Amino acid sequence: MTEPNFESTWIDGAVTFKRRSNSSPDEVVLDPTFRLGRLDAANKEVVFVKPTDNLDRAITLMLTNDFSQLPVMTSQREVKGVVSWKTIGSKLALGKPCVQCKDFMENAQIVSDDVSLLDAVQVISNYDYVLIQRFDKTIGGVLTASDLSAQFKAMAEPFLLVGEIENGVRHLIHGKFTNKDLQAVRDENDSTRKSILQVI
Repeated sequence: MTEPNFESTWIDGAVTFKRRSNSSPDEVVLDPTFRLGRLDAANKEVVFVKPTDNLDRAITLMLTNDFSQLPVMTSQREVKGVVSWKTIGSKLALGKPCVQCKDFMENAQIVSDDVSLLDAVQVISNYDYVLIQRFDKTIGGVLTASDLSAQFKAMAEPFLLVGEIENGVRHLIHGKFTNKDLQAVRDENDSTRKSILQVI
């Protein structure tokens, strides 16, 4: 067996092999919930600035990496806040004498990597991002609205394509077969199945 279970963790995440004991159940109950820890964005090195760094450093990192926000941290476990284009713009618009990153930051939105992707959607909708915290309290990544859009496409596209294919097939066969034709090829042992024309 593996710890954590390889079917419920990040695809490139580290797992350890363990010998299953006789007392272990034959069937392991898997959690079907899609949790944040399974996302690539939750398993990337976090780029951050320190509270005492000049704002110029934060702006340079944000422009270089095309970030909309940047965590303000003193270590991988100590988050002080977040600097974003919004916070920078609002402080500068007020004409306040701000120089360091701590002067431009706001409270950070932090969620556990064990949180469901669906539960994180509302937070991301409100703040455009979440910082993802691992079980050891380190920040494993930043999930943004852009990441969420890409993940939605990856998960929803197959189902949308199947729906389009079904509609295309319905359009192609519409009016091509009579009810009698369909009844003639129906499995005699399946008396409960409706005619395709009735379904369409």
